[in-house]
Amino acid sequence: MLIAAGLGLLGRVSADGGYLTDVLPATLPLGIGFGMAMPAPAGLAMPGATPEDSGPASGRFNTLQQVGAALGPAVLSTLAASRTDGLPAHGAPAGTAYAGGHQLAFRIAACFVLGAAVVAMTVLRTPAKPSAAPVVAARPAKDAAEV
Repeated sequence: MLIAAGLGLLGRVSADGGYLTDVLPATLPLGIGFGMAMPAPAGLAMPGATPEDSGPASGRFNTLQQVGAALGPAVLSTLAASRTDGLPAHGAPAGTAYAGGHQLAFRIAACFVLGAAVVAMTVLRTPAKPSAAPVVAARPAKDAAEV
């Protein structure tokens, strides 16, 4: 949620926004959120792997993480550039168009993060604890001598 909040705040930064008033308040929750969120996927990806499968599982996890880290900015920067190129046709100055493109990209990124949070909350449920069966005390066995 901190990452989504930070991205949403960055999606409001205008062309004449200031660092202390607009950028810093957005980057603080981003930093805290990423610091809290990044170890969690590794913790979810590896516990089920056997010692023999830990190498391939770690490799798949790292590959997917790197692909996501490359694909996300590629898609978002393409959307930002498209928006930036389209705004001057509606009379927006260059600085406003540039900021408008980035506002769109940050808002879409915030929506992706919120969507991922909804999926995670739906899919990653804590398994129910098995109910404890009542313990019945066993009677000690009789020795052959007692019979």
